[in-house]
Amino acid sequence: MKKALFVAMSATALLFASCSKKSTNEVKPQDTNKVTIDGTDYATVTIGTQTWTAVNYNGSGGTNYNGTANNPTYGKFYTLAEAKAITLPSGWRLPTKADAETLMLFLGATKDEDGYVEGEADVSTKLKSKSDWTLTQGTNTSGFNAYPAGQSNDGTTYDAKGTLATFWTSTALTSDANSQYVFGTFNDKDGGMTFDYIGTDYTPHASKSRFSLRFVRDK
Repeated sequence: MKKALFVAMSATALLFASCSKKSTNEVKPQDTNKVTIDGTDYATVTIGTQTWTAVNYNGSGGTNYNGTANNPTYGKFYTLAEAKAITLPSGWRLPTKADAETLMLFLGATKDEDGYVEGEADVSTKLKSKSDWTLTQGTNTSGFNAYPAGQSNDGTTYDAKGTLATFWTSTALTSDANSQYVFGTFNDKDGGMTFDYIGTDYTPHASKSRFSLRFVRDK
């Protein structure tokens, strides 16, 4: 089982050593449009049967990376409570774990023996932006355009800028009240090996962590 992939950065070599099946699924962005949230327009993109916001949320509340100036491309980082409190247009919502899995499976990810959805470079590059990644850039053929904004596990300090994009889901881990599922993509180097990974996982610090936000529209 891949536990805390996006919050246990020191265990990179062990966590990302597994192999995933190659995908030949060609993905092309469709119906790029926009949705207005809290007075600001956000680009959207249809990927498979789903419509997602194609940029990170940058509305009221939230914090910037380590207190630096706001970067509209990366958006802000929000606690789970802040994410749930955002008023969205009718039909839009914070994605569930199942929504994230549907997205990644469409891109070519697979489920492991423990039920975790995961994939390697042939999948993650489709989700990643074409720039700003420290090692390997994405192709963004999906139109999701995930930038490596980083994250905060304690709500105060940030890390992984350039290597990690992590997004909240609305799904809690039923066995632990303070654990919440997240999804995202990771790109780093350890021991001479480059890791490019996409998957679902959970944070054990749901009340403190701050991650990026994307929204999905009901079918």
